[in-house]
Amino acid sequence: MSNWTKLHAVVFFIGFTAFVVALGFGATSGAIWDLSPMLVNLRSLGVGFMLAGLVLWIMQTRAAAGKPELNPFFGFLAVVGIAAVLVSVLFPGSGLSPVLNLAGMGAAAVALIIGLLVMAVNPAYPEPLSTVWPGGPAKYPGPDAKAFNEAPPDAHHAAHATPEPAAGPADDDLTVIEGVGPRTQEVLYQAGIRTFSALIGKSGDEVKGLLRANGYKAPVDATSWSAQAELAAQGQWDALKDLQSRLTAGRG
Repeated sequence: MSNWTKLHAVVFFIGFTAFVVALGFGATSGAIWDLSPMLVNLRSLGVGFMLAGLVLWIMQTRAAAGKPELNPFFGFLAVVGIAAVLVSVLFPGSGLSPVLNLAGMGAAAVALIIGLLVMAVNPAYPEPLSTVWPGGPAKYPGPDAKAFNEAPPDAHHAAHATPEPAAGPADDDLTVIEGVGPRTQEVLYQAGIRTFSALIGKSGDEVKGLLRANGYKAPVDATSWSAQAELAAQGQWDALKDLQSRLTAGRG
């Protein structure tokens, strides 16, 4: 996964801070929307960075779900937006500042709008979304399904509920592997893969077949899971982190 997309929260926070600071300075002068070039440019930088931060979040989410095809396009627009508003702030007296502000915010806004549309038409999340109907008994899979679906037991529930399989004392925490979430780990346990050693030597297609056979339909790429499991089984955590830093959506 590209490390720079993980900075989406930092980029958004920088933009939010710049926007609030610009409004604050404007308020002290008697006009919150003060039209002085520096404050206009600072507000534009805030909006541009906040939009770019949201775009980076979409990129990271799609990459983690194995659908990074449009990320270069989103990344180009986000970088153009950030660069334009930065140049505008650095040269507030330039006659090009209004153009740069509009171009920067426009590029980031276009990337965000297209990204949201793509996420609506072709959703991509690392784990299926958890959904529970209010007051209803239905359960739906998701990364935190157990926490969402559990309810205080009553006498009837205690008498008739089917106990869920619990991880034994020798089970490994498979979620340390890049691409394996809580729900994926649960299905791997059901498939008999409960330790790092059990995952070593299994190809990506073999693991995917086991997941599909046990009802897991979310897109996964398990190409690197065997190599990650081998490092985890040997306790080579630094080497594992180094490998994961070079992965994109679980792939080398």
